[in-house]
Amino acid sequence: MTQDIKIEGYSEAIRIFDQLTDQMQRTLVRQALRKSAQPMVATARARAPKRTGQLSRSIGVVSLRKDRVPTVIPMAVGPVFSVTKNGKVNAFYARFVHDGTKDRRPRNKKLRALKFPGREGGVVYAARTRGMKARPFLRDAFDQSADASVNDFGADLTSAIERFVNRNFRKI
Repeated sequence: MTQDIKIEGYSEAIRIFDQLTDQMQRTLVRQALRKSAQPMVATARARAPKRTGQLSRSIGVVSLRKDRVPTVIPMAVGPVFSVTKNGKVNAFYARFVHDGTKDRRPRNKKLRALKFPGREGGVVYAARTRGMKARPFLRDAFDQSADASVNDFGADLTSAIERFVNRNFRKI
C-alpha cells in the first residue's frame, strides 16, 4: 500500500528540491514555469487580433532547450508557428502584428513605384504602402497577468515537487 507524501510549505519543498540533481531541478522548474504561464497564455490569446484565428491558436509557452548558460532556463510566451531542430522559433507574422510596420516608399528617386508579387502570380506596382498599426497584445497580456503568474509559480513548483516525489519515492 502506497501513501502519498504531502509537502507542507514552500521551505520544505525547497529543502527537497536542493537534494535533487541539476537535471531533475531543471525539469521541475520547467514544469512549474509552464503551468504558471498559463494565465498569461490565456490573456494573450484573448487579446490577439482574430482575422483568421491562426495567430491566437499559435500562442503558447515555448521552451527553448538549446540554452548556452546552464543556470538559465529559457522559456517564453508567444506565437509559435514552428520550432526548428536547433531550437529556433518561427513567429514571423506575429512580430509585424505586435510591433506594426512603417510606411514604405521607393528608396530610389528614379523608381516611382514599389514592386510586389500579386495574388494571381502577376506583379503589382504601388507608389507607396501604408504600414500596419502596432497591436501589442503580448505586452498587454504580460502587464495584465504577470503578477498572477509570479504569485502562482511558488505553488506550482511545490506541487511539481510533490508529484515528482510521490511518483519516484516511497514513504518508509
